[in-house]
Amino acid sequence: MHDRGVIITSFFPLAIEKAEGKKRSILTAAAVTVLVLILGVFKYFNFFMSTVMSTVGKTWTTLDIILPVGISFYIFSAIGYLLDVSWGMMPAEKNILDIALFLSFFPKQVCGPIIKGREFLPQLKENRRITLKNIEAGIQIFVFGLFKKLVLADHLGVFVNDVYHAPSAFGTLTVWWAVFSTMLQLYFDFSGYSDMAIGMAKIFGYDIPRNFNLPFTARNISEFWDRWHISLSSWLNIYLFNPITVSMNRKITDIPKEKRKKLKNLQMYAALLITFLISGIWHGAGFTFIVWGLCHGVWSVLHSMYSNYMKQHYKSFVKNKSKFLTVLDILLTFFTVNVIQVFFNSDSLGKAFNMLKCMFTLHDGINQPYTWSFFAYAVLIVSTLIAHFHNKEKRSIENTEGFYPLMDLNTVKGLSCFFFFCGLTICLGYFGETQFIYGKF
Repeated sequence: MHDRGVIITSFFPLAIEKAEGKKRSILTAAAVTVLVLILGVFKYFNFFMSTVMSTVGKTWTTLDIILPVGISFYIFSAIGYLLDVSWGMMPAEKNILDIALFLSFFPKQVCGPIIKGREFLPQLKENRRITLKNIEAGIQIFVFGLFKKLVLADHLGVFVNDVYHAPSAFGTLTVWWAVFSTMLQLYFDFSGYSDMAIGMAKIFGYDIPRNFNLPFTARNISEFWDRWHISLSSWLNIYLFNPITVSMNRKITDIPKEKRKKLKNLQMYAALLITFLISGIWHGAGFTFIVWGLCHGVWSVLHSMYSNYMKQHYKSFVKNKSKFLTVLDILLTFFTVNVIQVFFNSDSLGKAFNMLKCMFTLHDGINQPYTWSFFAYAVLIVSTLIAHFHNKEKRSIENTEGFYPLMDLNTVKGLSCFFFFCGLTICLGYFGETQFIYGKF
């Protein structure tokens, strides 16, 4: 699969760059279609056929199709590069080896982040080298990610998996505690891998953009997606949402101006729903991911409608919102994201609805105040507060940004702290059977 992807991504852009007008559009559409079909065959063929067969009352024998590692990230990177060339945002790369390295760069291959060609390919021309400075920074970032994965995510996974496997066996409060641990598990698992990928790339002299930026400080769903899985959010915004919006706006140019203003937001709302639906499908072949995507899409539309209304009628309230109300916005966003995550974390819609039923009905069962969840939340809160007060000039919540607390490993203090942190990771780490959650996407 990878060799075909490299060939398509190498030769199509060269032809697209030379073509003009309608021919360029046709070549671009053809290349993107081929890449989407490759992804569809490997990832969605069995799901599509089983759905069709069940609709007509027949059964489908699942084919044993081996899913290539990181195929979704691979295909999205390739499509982004093709579109960048087609839109004139970067020249086509003539060196097929550089294309192969861009698509198959091993630190990000399993779970991303999704790297854009215009971010990575220029680095290959700069003759970057392994330096002591990059090794010091990269290995610390890698260990931060390893701590998130082994110590936090994997311990949380034991509790979360037990509750999701049999939610009716646990008391209502324990089920809720598992739900609020689920999003935390995914965050530490995925951001941990992203940190490891960023750190490993840094060791070899390459820069990969960060993939998370304190997402649980988000005040609304729009800000959440600006801070969560940033590489995917950015990709969807640039290559899907914006083109859909532009295309829809072009189709209503003949409508009178007054009516067009009213319809303008409808185009954006439709584009949001389509974008989040595709985001759900990208995450996996199952109705749970479709519902998860649609829930985020509907919530994004409702928030956009509310935000537009408040800006038009209550500008002073929006501009001068108190810290108390801002904290309530953060808590509401966090609560809703966690509830929607039930669909993402369930194997089927039936299990998801059963989980929701156990959440919203009072019942007795096993009560388990899982200690590692408290520890994970403590780490999250402390690290967020440190980031908030790190820059004295930007203490507002909206300006709070995450950072890597890198130490100088040339000092005794820095080296001692680093090895202590490594030892802590080894001593507290969970070494049972685990996997990276996003490795299956």
